[in-house]
Amino acid sequence: MNDPCASRSGEAMNAPRVHVVLATYEPRHDWLEAQVASVLAQVGVEVSLHLTDDGSGQATQALLEAMAGKDARCTVESSDRRGSAANFARGLARAPRDVAAIMLCDQDDIWEPDKALRSLAVLDEGHVLVHGDASVIDAAGAPIAPSLFALEQRSPHAVDQGRLVVRNVVTGCTTAFRPSLLGTALPFPSAVGGAFHHDLWLALCAAGVGSIGVVPGTLLHYRQHDSNVVGAVTGYGSWRGPRDALGSWALRRHIASTVVETAAGGRIPPPPQDVRAWVEGRAEVRTLRVLRDMRHDLRMRPLLRTLRVGAMLHLARRSLLAPMTRGRRLVRLTWRGLRLLTFVARNPRRMLGGIARNAGIVDQPLRVVSATPLDPQLRPLRARIIARPRTVNILIPGISPSGVFGGVGTAIALGVLLATAGERTRLVLTDYGQSLDASTIRRLILRHLDIRADILEAVEIVHAIHDDAELELGTDDVIVATAWWTAFRAEGTIAAHPSL
Repeated sequence: MNDPCASRSGEAMNAPRVHVVLATYEPRHDWLEAQVASVLAQVGVEVSLHLTDDGSGQATQALLEAMAGKDARCTVESSDRRGSAANFARGLARAPRDVAAIMLCDQDDIWEPDKALRSLAVLDEGHVLVHGDASVIDAAGAPIAPSLFALEQRSPHAVDQGRLVVRNVVTGCTTAFRPSLLGTALPFPSAVGGAFHHDLWLALCAAGVGSIGVVPGTLLHYRQHDSNVVGAVTGYGSWRGPRDALGSWALRRHIASTVVETAAGGRIPPPPQDVRAWVEGRAEVRTLRVLRDMRHDLRMRPLLRTLRVGAMLHLARRSLLAPMTRGRRLVRLTWRGLRLLTFVARNPRRMLGGIARNAGIVDQPLRVVSATPLDPQLRPLRARIIARPRTVNILIPGISPSGVFGGVGTAIALGVLLATAGERTRLVLTDYGQSLDASTIRRLILRHLDIRADILEAVEIVHAIHDDAELELGTDDVIVATAWWTAFRAEGTIAAHPSL
């Protein structure tokens, strides 16, 4: 029998063992395959990979089973949808305790080949948990920022419990920790996955029972896309108003309370005073004496630490930039108003025609295309016949940000197939989704459909729902309807233009 690991057995005989928990939920398959390949390609260590799925569909289940069938180092576990933190907790509960380290893995990143080896080297310095930096890439893999720490203005060494309560600087997919930490961290408290994330809880537990180290250099490529559970967060310290600041303060008190309650149960040592102060201090501060002594009162320091940077930056920004910002806004509004008046002056029939059509008024000089007031989704397309190469126009209701599925997905797949065969193809949006630009629509399609981006680029995307939108058609064009109401629009358009 062929053993997929046989070629690596000699190499891994004396290598340290690392167990990776990879949590999945409806991943994009090519991203997941790239991530798994980067995990299994780790150098200098013996890797076992546990994929724990959170209720994905049959296509993802089949992919996971195929991965496990190809490589004996992979195991798969599936359960009902519970959320990211509970999914990781399920995988961690089944992690072996006789390995050198346990690592967490997201479904869409790409690890550096020596990520595990470098993490183990810092763990061996005596730490319970280590974390590190990542480069940031977009959905297509293009670089966004060379350092996640720099992008988010994080201090990687701010990992004592007091500072972690104020701000988490530990990203779960960069961590590696000793199996002994699971005895402290599991089961996750109810707040984990609700008020805050599992990586912060692991870091708080690690800081309570030992120390946290920082691995130098970048450990992985951190992919940003529309479906990130958290993703990179910029603008730390910016002032978003008192409600947001007080909400942040309440969240920090909740995090500190979770640490204090866990310590009271004996799972971790008692936290330091700057953590207990969040729980022991009173939120109601009504006396002038407390306000006067605020700077020296430990109960108020966490609040001040939360507010001071953002408030000062906000004050400076408003003082220096507000007049300039208001001036630019006034110029923009004036310019837009002038452009609108110019458009009305140059196109009075077009403006009146749009108003008449929406009101159901029938008047041939205004170019109303229907003799009866119809819903805009059923009217013929406003078209202009020009000399152009033959194009296949596929009428689809629209692209919704919530997904690309059903008949719309089938129509898009048809358009891509026609473009692959060399046909000039155009997707004509005739319904909702008209506010999305073509690049956003392409990103949504690539997110939900397994098609090549370069072929999709060859498919033109146009909107035809607006009353002032005029679709250019050639006499040899083909119009394909994909729904009963787009069939109405296609029939009416052809009837209104006999040369088609």
